[in-house]
Amino acid sequence: MLSRSAEVTAAQGGRSGPEQRRGKFVLPGLPAGDANTATGIFLGAWTIFTLYMWVASLRTNAALAAVFTVLLVAFTLLTFGAFNPDTSLTEWGGYFGIATAVLAWYVSFAGVANSTWGKTLLPIYPLKK
Repeated sequence: MLSRSAEVTAAQGGRSGPEQRRGKFVLPGLPAGDANTATGIFLGAWTIFTLYMWVASLRTNAALAAVFTVLLVAFTLLTFGAFNPDTSLTEWGGYFGIATAVLAWYVSFAGVANSTWGKTLLPIYPLKK
């Protein structure tokens, strides 16, 4: 019986080291040179989804719109970063992803706290419809 890491290595044609790590989350048998393209297409799909969710968020409140604005920037940078050998786009996409998490924590806590106490403890700034 093979260990999990041996199974992954075997599924990837015996590759080990950086190639194994890079191929870990993509389809086994996918040429290593195509991994960035596959990742870029995947992230591009999430960018499109985030774009139309961002448009819808503009009718809710400023806090949620801020979450989707920063998330859209993050996915856009990550998508372009996947297709570009320069890692600075991916790095900045990660920073925007972390900022998205902080904003999302605020929005989720504001929703729960404001609802629990029945008053505005943390403002979310409703947008005019």
